[in-house]
Amino acid sequence: MPSITDLPSEVLTTIFKALPLEERHRTVPLVCRRWNQLCNSAPQLLHCIGLTVPRSERGIARLTAFCTWLLQHGPGRVQRLSLEALASKHSIAPALWQDLHVGLVAAVSACGAGGSLRALRLHGLCGLPCMWVQAMRGLQQLDFAAQPLEKTWSPLAFWHPAPGVLAGLEQLALSPGELTVDTHLPATLTKLHLSFEYSPKNALPAQMTALTRLHTLSLKYAGADLSALAGLTSLRRLALIHCDAWPPCLSQLNLEALALEDIGLVDDTEAAAAAAIAALQTATNLTHLVLTGAVFQSDPPAQLAALRGLRTFAWAHAYQPLALGPWAGGVERLVASASAAAGFLGALPAMAPRLAALGLYCNPYEPFQPLSTLPGLAQGLPALRHLVLALGSSPSGRLVQALLAAQRAAPNVCIDCIEVAGDLPTTAGWDALLAAVCGGPGHEAPCADAFVAEA
Repeated sequence: MPSITDLPSEVLTTIFKALPLEERHRTVPLVCRRWNQLCNSAPQLLHCIGLTVPRSERGIARLTAFCTWLLQHGPGRVQRLSLEALASKHSIAPALWQDLHVGLVAAVSACGAGGSLRALRLHGLCGLPCMWVQAMRGLQQLDFAAQPLEKTWSPLAFWHPAPGVLAGLEQLALSPGELTVDTHLPATLTKLHLSFEYSPKNALPAQMTALTRLHTLSLKYAGADLSALAGLTSLRRLALIHCDAWPPCLSQLNLEALALEDIGLVDDTEAAAAAAIAALQTATNLTHLVLTGAVFQSDPPAQLAALRGLRTFAWAHAYQPLALGPWAGGVERLVASASAAAGFLGALPAMAPRLAALGLYCNPYEPFQPLSTLPGLAQGLPALRHLVLALGSSPSGRLVQALLAAQRAAPNVCIDCIEVAGDLPTTAGWDALLAAVCGGPGHEAPCADAFVAEA
């Protein structure tokens, strides 16, 4: 009688690929010698590997055991590797961390030295030393976020790769830690994300100006001195999150996409806001603009008449109103809160005739005022193809009825509702809405998360 063991190797490999990683490499190989060989050598099963465990004693033990397997079977085979220990309230014995560090450094170093590893993501691995960096010869993407075991420990304090190491690195994400002027960054970088513990003393590395190929940059808590950005002539996409000042060189950069979140916390004055608006008015090449949190004290979009090239605009504020201006004429993707959108939805057909995607963040504690305008809106925008509502709770009966009426009025419009955590608007909720509206095929979501190089 035929059995599963009679299936061709290609079919078995497809089946094994659907299994959880640990079951695939710990349980399945015990069935027979053929399955053992397939699980530990088939390229389709080893090219891309990821394991996420809770940060508990059992989870750390699982990750340590996986590193033992990885050291034996990964070198020369694994191309993309992601390892993460999720934050938890469990306390971990230092000896377990030490065992994990020894096994992980050995396994990752072996995979990197083998030359096949192209993308590496390490998150939540407390106190992980950085000597494995010296073995990364062919790496192209690195996302490293290690939590400190002590307040005095910073992963960037050990970030000094030897010459020739990471010579082909193109995408780098580092967090958290203190930014130092002598931090070494590979000159080959095209995408960079730096996230640090808040300190007004943070300063960009002196070597930043040598990154002549850098086109995408994201900075979080980068301090007040951003003058080094002026030398990044190739920069096209910039995200600034919780920085203490506006970059004085903003008008000198040839940016296509700009995301700003809670900027100017130190100099939070009307003069600073006016300077920011003046700088934005000179950024005439912008096609994507995202403004989140306390960026301005007043409503600036109406004053951005010079930005006629905008294709994506997000006004990620819970309550601050949004007034449409000449900048809206070419906008194809628009994101705002339902409260901010209440005053302009009726004007969209005339002011934004090219609008193809609209995202609205709904606050369950406030009535959704534009309910009655949804059917006419969907019908009055011939280019509209996607309407997304971010909801912190289940949709009400009135909202469901309004959505059904809008769908009947415009059957070509795809209407989605996404559930976001919490009742009040959050950064994570805004990012989810931005990704849903702007992250479709051919469009890179211009939210903060999109700037992070993910392995």
